[in-house]
Amino acid sequence: MSTVFWDFETLSSIDIERGALIYAAHESTGVHFMCYAVDDGEVHVWRPGDPPPPPFADPAQHNFTANGWEFEREIHAHVLVKRYGFPPIPITNQHCAQRLALASAFPARARTVLRSARLAL
Repeated sequence: MSTVFWDFETLSSIDIERGALIYAAHESTGVHFMCYAVDDGEVHVWRPGDPPPPPFADPAQHNFTANGWEFEREIHAHVLVKRYGFPPIPITNQHCAQRLALASAFPARARTVLRSARLAL
């Protein structure tokens, strides 16, 4: 099973500090674009109006990993599924890079994880 790494750039009239669910569910929240890569492949960009990319069109066949997974999960469910017809991603196929880092005794912040990993090499 391949792993899809993904990240959103969003916009909204409300502040992200209100929490991922409230932010994602707000009617003004939208997606500028989504970047994703499958395994070690090249980075692709999805924009509103494009069809769901292949891994998102058949999500049960992939694992999805995001840094700050709660945010990506909520944006996917409240914006991509409801507005753009993406199929839901099974919860068992979603993973959080921050939690995986913490479970491996690395710091949760992506930039700090990269620095720590270089020191460990």
